Amino acid sequence: MKTLKFAATVLLLLVLNVSCSSDDSSPEPEPSTASFKIKAVSITARQFPDTEGDALELYGRISSTVTVDGESEELILWDRNRDFFESIGTEAYLINSEGSEVTLTLTEEELQNNAEFAFYAQMYDRDPDGNIDDYLGNELRSQFARVFTTISDENNPALFDFRLREFSGIDVRVRFSVEHIR
Repeated sequence: MKTLKFAATVLLLLVLNVSCSSDDSSPEPEPSTASFKIKAVSITARQFPDTEGDALELYGRISSTVTVDGESEELILWDRNRDFFESIGTEAYLINSEGSEVTLTLTEEELQNNAEFAFYAQMYDRDPDGNIDDYLGNELRSQFARVFTTISDENNPALFDFRLREFSGIDVRVRFSVEHIR
């Protein structure tokens, strides 16, 4: 009986030793990543002539382009045509439509290799009287994505505005945000 107990103990120790041995084929660590939420927040007609009434009839495009390793992808955040416009007055029109925000993740290597976010807005004011629509302007800005990883919690999300003022007497603000998701 002592021999059987001794054999069982040795066998148990051998099994434990084999199961606890180190494995040299451990998986490589996952690359670190950073996630961001890009959003078209609002449109506001800050100034317009009284002849326009209470609001402007705006249409156009708001988008963001993400460029990684030389490959670009445009993300449409808001898009309206002449027949499907939004009436925008002096109160902020909050953009909550489907597609108005996008979440994406970049690797540390992509951030170090100058991954870039570009932001674009182009607007028109529809003229219902049959006159030519007013071109309000367009604006494009780019920023390296890694900049948004350094923003403090109190300034996250980062907000910034475009001002479209090409047509005399009209001033439209388009607000974007970029949130570093921590």
